[in-house]
Amino acid sequence: MSSHQAEPDAVERERLVAMHGRLVEREVARYRTWHIDRADLRQAGILGLLIAASRFDPDRSVPFGAYAHTWVRKEIQRAVARQEFPAVVPTDLVGRTVAVRRALDENADSLKLAAAALGISPATVAALHRQLRNEPGEDGEELPAPGYTLTDPETAAVARDFISTARTALTRIDPRAAEALILHYGLDDRPERSFRQIGRHLGVSDHTARKLVERAQAELRRLID
Repeated sequence: MSSHQAEPDAVERERLVAMHGRLVEREVARYRTWHIDRADLRQAGILGLLIAASRFDPDRSVPFGAYAHTWVRKEIQRAVARQEFPAVVPTDLVGRTVAVRRALDENADSLKLAAAALGISPATVAALHRQLRNEPGEDGEELPAPGYTLTDPETAAVARDFISTARTALTRIDPRAAEALILHYGLDDRPERSFRQIGRHLGVSDHTARKLVERAQAELRRLID
């Protein structure tokens, strides 16, 4: 394709980006961070907007604003993950940390269930919870932890229901897989069991025990999401 043929596409991308700059500002305004400033968040959001503009297919019945919002949020969350808690939170989990943190604040005993639902170790969830715990402001008022949205009723509702939803979902997956998951994460209020111990308990191989746990995690995440 010649340069003069490609130019209209570039012009259209620039138009889309220029028209939707407020989308970036709105998303940036939702976050409070400690180690990354607003300018960097805006830069990340604009990158998401550019990615969206380059991949957008106008022939699909999806408005550009709705399509771009996903990319803007993803790039901002990626920037937050890199700067705020790089050693603790995998980038693909940043979008769920609000629900995890608030759920654990409400019921710290549910740490293992949160770990099982997210498919990560209880130790990682514990570290996540410690790092994302509120710290008091200068006037003693508690402020949101870094990377969390300041106000989002929908997210707050998800957070409140996170643990109850996980418990309900656990009853809906394959019973054998659910039992393996319960044993592996110690959801029966007993110590966590290894795949070998689970295999012996269920009368299957270590490999099968691992597969049962992985299947249960996948089903649990699917039902929660």
